[in-house]
Amino acid sequence: SIKSNSWSRVLIICEFPSSSNLFFFILFLLLSSSLIPFKSFKSLFVIMKTASQPSAPHNVGSKIKHLVGKIRRHSNPPPPESSSASPSSTANPSRESSSCPLPHIGRHSQRNSRRGSASEEDERVHDLELWNAAYDVLRRDHTSSSLVLAYENIISHALPDSLRPGHNGNSDGLPTDDDRRAELMMMIAKSGLEREVKEVSQTDSGDGEAREYVIQTRSIIASLLDDQPSTAIAWAGFCSLTPLLLDPLLRHEDIRQGFVHITNAIPHYMTLHRALHPSSWTSLPEFQRLQPHLRQTLLNLYRRILEYEMNIVCAAASAWNMAARNVVDWHGWKARSDAVRDTDAELMSQVDKSGTDEAKALMEVRRKLDPEGGGRGEPTDDTLNHNI
Repeated sequence: SIKSNSWSRVLIICEFPSSSNLFFFILFLLLSSSLIPFKSFKSLFVIMKTASQPSAPHNVGSKIKHLVGKIRRHSNPPPPESSSASPSSTANPSRESSSCPLPHIGRHSQRNSRRGSASEEDERVHDLELWNAAYDVLRRDHTSSSLVLAYENIISHALPDSLRPGHNGNSDGLPTDDDRRAELMMMIAKSGLEREVKEVSQTDSGDGEAREYVIQTRSIIASLLDDQPSTAIAWAGFCSLTPLLLDPLLRHEDIRQGFVHITNAIPHYMTLHRALHPSSWTSLPEFQRLQPHLRQTLLNLYRRILEYEMNIVCAAASAWNMAARNVVDWHGWKARSDAVRDTDAELMSQVDKSGTDEAKALMEVRRKLDPEGGGRGEPTDDTLNHNI
């Protein structure tokens, strides 16, 4: 028998014309044992004929050695990762290669496949950083630090006792670490979204209006939460509201108008991080010139939104929480909502001047300012379907 790792040495004998008969015998054995692919048979036959002509033995030897090397490479193909792999071998993988385990797909890979490209993921991470930065500005400011602390103590009732501020040795407020804050805010938001909204009260028609506002606000937030982690930082407080506590506030026109405007514009606000992406601008030099101002304007807008939300949550809880009652600016509702509108308008004026048509269209995503029927009825389809 002839082993596959020794047959190439035997072929060298066909260099001599007297070995032609032996060559036929060896060739027969090799072909019958499938050691030589059929496509190499013609080359061997040509070399065999040349070997019977004594005029050029040196050419025969070089040809055989070349063919031996070629067949060796065929017998020991490079691994699939090699750039020398032929198209035919990659197009028709062997049974062994097709049974190899697939690469592990972790959480990050699943998230990217669901949310979009790596650049879009970077945008979302940057947006989360901006919301955290705006939150930190409020927390560090001595004029609003008490408001933030009261707000955190109210919304943290949705957390297990072991995670709540002031319990089990925890600090008085939520952790200041950005990642930990985002994690807890996500828990708070989801807890609020899962809470059942009871049927409208039969004794108070106003409670029914508050109920519809709560339902549509939660619907908007729920439609964004999975794709944009910053949604939890931005709107966890509104997720904690209940119709019973919100209703007394909505009886005041200034509060009602501001609340309706801000909650209906949530999809719009959650697109504004795109203003900090170069692809949203028709001119790169213009974007580079405006970038510092755009970032500061967006940071101011996020801070004003959070401050308004914190005042709403603390005002709603003031019926049972004295600390919350004392930190609310009861006379500044219109000024705060106007500040949100004005800062938003300042940012959008720059986008309108130099932004791309695609960016303008995306950032204008918003619902009607005042839903028909004063907020009654089911949320509309455009509330639930956004491609952010």
